[in-house]
Amino acid sequence: MAAKQKQVTVKPGILLRGEIYYIRFSVNGVPRTEKVSDKLKDAEKMLAVRKGQKVTETLPTELRPSAPKKVHMFADLADKYDLHCQIQKSYKREKRYKIAYFKELYGMYPVSAINLQTLEELQRQLRAKAPGKKKLKAKAAEGTANRYIALLKNMITKAVDWDMATMEQLKKIREIAMFTENDMHIRYLSDTECKALLDACAEHIRPMILFALHTGLRRENVLELEWENIDWIAGVLKVDVQKGDEPLRVPMTQTMRQMLEAMPKYGPFVFSKKNGKRYKRVDASFKLALAAAGIEKFRLHDLRHTFASHLVMNGQTLYTVAELLGHGSTEMTKRYAHLSPHHREQAVAIMDQITGSAPPTDQPG
Repeated sequence: MAAKQKQVTVKPGILLRGEIYYIRFSVNGVPRTEKVSDKLKDAEKMLAVRKGQKVTETLPTELRPSAPKKVHMFADLADKYDLHCQIQKSYKREKRYKIAYFKELYGMYPVSAINLQTLEELQRQLRAKAPGKKKLKAKAAEGTANRYIALLKNMITKAVDWDMATMEQLKKIREIAMFTENDMHIRYLSDTECKALLDACAEHIRPMILFALHTGLRRENVLELEWENIDWIAGVLKVDVQKGDEPLRVPMTQTMRQMLEAMPKYGPFVFSKKNGKRYKRVDASFKLALAAAGIEKFRLHDLRHTFASHLVMNGQTLYTVAELLGHGSTEMTKRYAHLSPHHREQAVAIMDQITGSAPPTDQPG
């Protein structure tokens, strides 16, 4: 039988049992005891809250009182979250549109109205009709739906930090079951299709497409690349990516280097118009090139998949491909593993070179 922990009264209303602090207070004359944490300061703050005193320091999220001080509208949360996200690289590309979508959807409701059922209904809504799509049957893919759900969950997490929602609400929301993403059917171009696409490209877009095929960079990283990001001596590109503070170092292929050296410099951006302004969108020109090359069901982002897929099919490890793509781990890169079905056999076959062939064994006769 375990020994009973010794209880010590640290100060009026605060007890210490083992390494955990508890507080004692009364509600309508009824004594209460509440477990807090292993920090005395947390216990002091929580005791002050339970007694109705003003706390000058912010309590940790998990220790905050359950009820917000006033009703907070989701529209206010969306505005505050939008401002919070504006310094992030993903804001202009996608987050601002998702935030606006949620503001239009839930802006008239209080933040406290967002619950697990809300997220489950949102999942059904996204799978039925993707945001911004004009076609009636254009539903969001599992991965797209997951990104929307993840952002809404993060908005409620920040709402807790900003005293606009409760921890109990957030815990319930976190129970949402995310979709299983099917990344096995990755669209990438064959060697022949790559050449056909490049031949079909208009003069202004061809360098961008060739560059994307040789680097695997995302569209915004390609269009935002500046000449100062090129280290000609080291032969690498220094690219600021969304995940991680360190810039991604992308080696230049010989083809890429020759192309960049021959390109005119109209301004700070590598891919810019003659007036020095960079291209912001090239979708229309890209679609024309696809049509001319006879390539169907292919997106600009699939150039990134093409880059990664060909590296894997030519024997590069998932770790190497993850590094080149700027992935923080190989988890995202595992989607390309099926393109190299014999990688395990090839890996262990190295031992044949080390030990040589197995010596003959005597067979019982």
